[in-house]
Amino acid sequence: MSGRPDPATRKSQTGERLTAYLEDARGALSGHTVRAVRADLERFAAWCAERGCSPLPARAGTMVAYVEAMASERAPATVRRYVSSIATVHKAAGERSPLEHVTVRRALKRMHRRRGGAGRGRCGG
Repeated sequence: MSGRPDPATRKSQTGERLTAYLEDARGALSGHTVRAVRADLERFAAWCAERGCSPLPARAGTMVAYVEAMASERAPATVRRYVSSIATVHKAAGERSPLEHVTVRRALKRMHRRRGGAGRGRCGG
């Protein structure tokens, strides 16, 4: 028997850690931030479900594919926010942040090189 818990136990423990994180963060994060993180995670979880991937913990290859998919339809700043939300929740759940993987960081760099890092404001054209 390995020292790792079975998937159902692991999922339950992850949920408990996330709940504890949200309780601890209450009052420290604005309501807008909480709603944005929740929406970002719901988007990611739905994307993963469509492809049969696990959103937590997310594998590096899953995150690279997600960055590439979102980069084709969203602004780079929005994709970065999605990844940041996903990384925050991984850390809160006691999992390794997807941003620790060099392949994920490279996917973000590729996105910025292709699409540009700065957004175009009303006066930016």
